[in-house]
Amino acid sequence: MKRRLKPRRGRPPVPIERDPRRFEIACWWAFTEMGLGKFDAARRALLATKGGPITLEDIEGMLVRASASIPPM
Repeated sequence: MKRRLKPRRGRPPVPIERDPRRFEIACWWAFTEMGLGKFDAARRALLATKGGPITLEDIEGMLVRASASIPPM
């Protein structure tokens, strides 16, 4: 007998190489590994990849994406 998979809530898993914000996520991981806090790492990652003005919504979105678990292919 086959079990039906229950639909998951939230964003479906996307391989990191297909994520449009993969460079921001990679910078965030690098900055947090260097000892920066989550907020400061997100701000610097956005500054390094986008430049220009950064809004609080950009940082919050970055923190959500960086803390999500994305399985490798």
